[in-house]
Amino acid sequence: MKLIKWVTAYLRYAFGRRTCPPVRTPRRTSRRHGLWWGKFLLVTGILVCWNCVGPEDPLDGLLDDLPAVVNTPDVFTFNLKGNKYSFEEKYTLSMKPDSNSVLKISLIVQNWTGNDTTRIFLINVIDSTYAWFQITENLIYTAIDSLSIDTKIHPRKIRFEGTNFSGTMLFTLVKD
Repeated sequence: MKLIKWVTAYLRYAFGRRTCPPVRTPRRTSRRHGLWWGKFLLVTGILVCWNCVGPEDPLDGLLDDLPAVVNTPDVFTFNLKGNKYSFEEKYTLSMKPDSNSVLKISLIVQNWTGNDTTRIFLINVIDSTYAWFQITENLIYTAIDSLSIDTKIHPRKIRFEGTNFSGTMLFTLVKD
């Protein structure tokens, strides 16, 4: 019915009277209705965005299966919280120990589960193993080592190998 009225008004304009076809103005209720929906969507969007949360922050600062490494001229640390995590990592030590240096080594393993194989190798300048550790259980290990005059045997690299490691490992090497 509305189409017929519009067509007749157009035909009268085109062939008869020279007045514009009637323009329909929107009803006030539809404008209020649109404003209400706009406000509703705005408030809903703000509430949804405001209440969105990310993952919970880990209590110990470590993420699963992502090692945290600090390698400075005085300290090397390797922290790992693993969940059946297999890895092979190799680092060149930033520290340059000399014959007056004392190395303090600390290895702490907690919440170890399973039958994984995890090893840590300290490698010297001539690519031979200075020291190595095999992790098979929860442990706390500390050692203090005075270095010899021969700089060829001082540790220069460190390698971590693990297969299905589950637990938390903190390895620290400090030069005094």
